[in-house]
Amino acid sequence: MLARHRPIAVALVSFLVALGVMVGVSSPVQAVDRPELYGRVTDASTGKPIKTVKVLLFTDDFTYIRQTKVRANGVYEMTSPGAGRYRLQFVDARPAYDTKAYAARLDVPVRVGSSAVQKNVRLHRGGAIGGTVKVKIKGKTRGAKNALIRAIGSSSGQVITVNANKNGEYALAGLGNDSYRVFAYDSAKRRVGKSKLVRKVKLRSWHKVSFVLAKKPSAIRGFVRAGGAKARGVVYVTAVNKSTGEYWVQKVSAGNLSMRGLTAGSYRLEVAAGNGYLADRFTIGKLRPGRTRDVTISLRQG
Repeated sequence: MLARHRPIAVALVSFLVALGVMVGVSSPVQAVDRPELYGRVTDASTGKPIKTVKVLLFTDDFTYIRQTKVRANGVYEMTSPGAGRYRLQFVDARPAYDTKAYAARLDVPVRVGSSAVQKNVRLHRGGAIGGTVKVKIKGKTRGAKNALIRAIGSSSGQVITVNANKNGEYALAGLGNDSYRVFAYDSAKRRVGKSKLVRKVKLRSWHKVSFVLAKKPSAIRGFVRAGGAKARGVVYVTAVNKSTGEYWVQKVSAGNLSMRGLTAGSYRLEVAAGNGYLADRFTIGKLRPGRTRDVTISLRQG
C-alpha cells in the first residue's frame, strides 16, 4: 500500500519541508515555539556513529507525527510540534534480513519545553532468528519460495516481517532482548502451519527456527455493510486469530470481503476508523482447515 502511493507522498513531503524552511527563516517566533530535537546515534560497543537509522517522532500516546534519517556522522535533527511530552523510536533502516542490524529503541520519552532538546542514543547489535520454510503437498516437500515470515515481540510488541528467498531461506534480524512469536505463510496460500515461540532471544544471538507448512488454509468471504447497504469506499479489515495472535490485514473495496491463507482457529475482525466509519470489533467464530466461512459485518457511521 505505501509503495503504491510513494511518488505522491514524496512530492508532498518535499513540498512541506521546503515550506517549513521558509517559515523558519522568515518567522523566528515560530521557530522558538517549535524547539528542535537533536542528538547523535552511536554503537554501544564501539562508540562509533551509526548512519543507517531512522528516527520517528510520536505524541505521548504514540500517534505518529514525523520521521527523519540519521546523517553520516550519526546526527539527527527534527522540529518538534511544540512544548509537551513525546516519544522517539530509533529503528535500523536496513533490510530485516541483515544480520548486522541494530536492535530498535521503541520508546524513548522526551519532554520539550521552550528550548532545543538533545537526546543521544546508543544502540546494540540485535539478535536474529533464521531458518527455512517448506511447504508439503501430497507428500512432497519443497522450499516455500517468497514465504512471508513475521516475528512479534512478546513484551515490546515489535513486529518484524521479511520474505524468504527462492529456496525458502530467511533471516529476521535486529531483535532486542525479548521472546518472539514467529509465524510463516506460504505466499501462494496453498498450505499453512503452526506458529512457534522463541524464548529469551538475546542481543547478538542466533536462533534457528524452521517451518513445514502442511495444512490446508482457511478462508473468509462475505460483505462489509453500513446503513443497510454495502459499505462504500475503502475499509481496512484485520482478521485476528484469538489463540495465537496471528493477524492478516485486508483492503476491502465496495464492501466485498475476501481473505485467504488463514490458519484454523477462532477469529475476530477489527475495522479501523476512517472513511466515515467508527472503529469496531466482530467475533466471527471458528475457521476450519480447508473451509471457507461466510461472514457479514455491519459498521457504524460517525
